[in-house]
Amino acid sequence: MFAPKSKSEKVKEIEGKLKTAGDIINKKEEDNKNIKQSLQNKKKALEEIKKQKNKKIKDVGADDAADFLKKYAKKKGKK
Repeated sequence: MFAPKSKSEKVKEIEGKLKTAGDIINKKEEDNKNIKQSLQNKKKALEEIKKQKNKKIKDVGADDAADFLKKYAKKKGKK
């Protein structure tokens, strides 16, 4: 038959369950911190994308492009 457990066995069993529960809670807290950090990084990236969208693109003509290339070629030739 089943013998009743002593108090010390019950205490050990409960302590083991508490330790396991504590480990699970700590793991969940760590996961939560990682998720929060990931969200913050994604929000920052989104802000950067929005800033890039808001910048106006300069309308450049063919003459401006040709002048830029001439200046660039001169700089590269001096080195």
